[in-house]
Amino acid sequence: MARILLMEDDIETAFQISGVLERNGHDTVWRRNGTEALDFLTEETCDLLITDIYVQQDGHIASDGGHKLIGLYRTRHKPPRGQEAMPILAISGAVNYIGNPNALNLAKSLGANAVLPKPIREKELVDMVEALLDGKTPISVSAKN
Repeated sequence: MARILLMEDDIETAFQISGVLERNGHDTVWRRNGTEALDFLTEETCDLLITDIYVQQDGHIASDGGHKLIGLYRTRHKPPRGQEAMPILAISGAVNYIGNPNALNLAKSLGANAVLPKPIREKELVDMVEALLDGKTPISVSAKN
């Protein structure tokens, strides 16, 4: 069983993803924004981070989303020599919005190991999580039209 941190601002999506992960034998910890997730990772360890890219606050996109979380985590938490860094899976539903086709590509350039567009299909999520936990580089799923 792996311990997975999920950073997702939408409660329905968080319950959906957590449910899939828990049915597959994983322990899920949920945080609503990047600050909460980074604070958690300062005190605790996880086997995998799944992070949404855009976080809404008061009806607007907040700066406390996945891009910032990935960048800060990768900068602040360097693994000891000989150990692998915690894998990161970036997720987003904004990939099909005009002006945001590169949201997940940016996440990869900041240090995400894999990306998955929303809506998330259960099998794709499970396969990607298992590959990341096994130290493999999964094939990222492209945006659905």
